[in-house]
Amino acid sequence: MIVNQMNNRIEFYSVKPTKNEYGEIDNVPTLAAKMWADISKDSVKEYKEHDFDEKGSRNLIFLIDHRASLKIDREMVIKFREHEFNIIDIQRDYTFQDMAKIAAVEVDK
Repeated sequence: MIVNQMNNRIEFYSVKPTKNEYGEIDNVPTLAAKMWADISKDSVKEYKEHDFDEKGSRNLIFLIDHRASLKIDREMVIKFREHEFNIIDIQRDYTFQDMAKIAAVEVDK
């Protein structure tokens, strides 16, 4: 793993339903983990094909430490540079136990 390339700070939030003071159920995000990540660089061809979906949302691939990824699940939300991303897929490297690849799509607001 090349640690010095992990130069982007990302936060993982788990969204859990909680009751507010009126008895209504709200989905409140709670911070689950903060970690350093590398943003995968796509080739020009991959950028043209996959960077934006039909709604114009951005797709990003985050590379994080394998051990830290064991605390992450697909129900969490990633916050990166004031943008929120839903996790699409998590690919963990159990062979080399080096890095995990997390594919995410930006949340439309």
